[in-house]
Amino acid sequence: LLMDILLLPDLFLRQLMRKIGIKDRMSLRLTCRTFAKLVSESHAGYFESGSVYTYDDGELGKIGIGFEGEVFEMTGVTEYRLEEILHMRKFLFQGVSFGKFSVTIKVGSMPLTFALHYTDGFSIGLFRFYAISAAALENTMQFITRFPRSKYTI
Repeated sequence: LLMDILLLPDLFLRQLMRKIGIKDRMSLRLTCRTFAKLVSESHAGYFESGSVYTYDDGELGKIGIGFEGEVFEMTGVTEYRLEEILHMRKFLFQGVSFGKFSVTIKVGSMPLTFALHYTDGFSIGLFRFYAISAAALENTMQFITRFPRSKYTI
């Protein structure tokens, strides 16, 4: 007996999408256009923790994005690479909820506009900021106004 999962009610499919991890969402969206649409238009569910950070390792900067233990790192942080990340995020989910989310802002390494666009559609319980400079601390204040219901540690 075979069942076509896509024939299940839309509400059920959306709830199912909340239970699938990020790596599985990446794989699932490649199977067919219908799944790609379902993945991109659904909420990714709840994760206990997440993060976005950048750091310099000499010549090339790195950016890391974490979802509850799954970390994706990219070397060679450029404006184009950051745009690629934002573009890919649109294919993975509309929104996501985190118990805790950490942002490490180093002025010059991760533009504030990228971090704000990346966290669009996020629901965050506790926001942790690691501000490396006074200018980064000023950028942190923009996050606080964007997520008024969250608690913060700086």
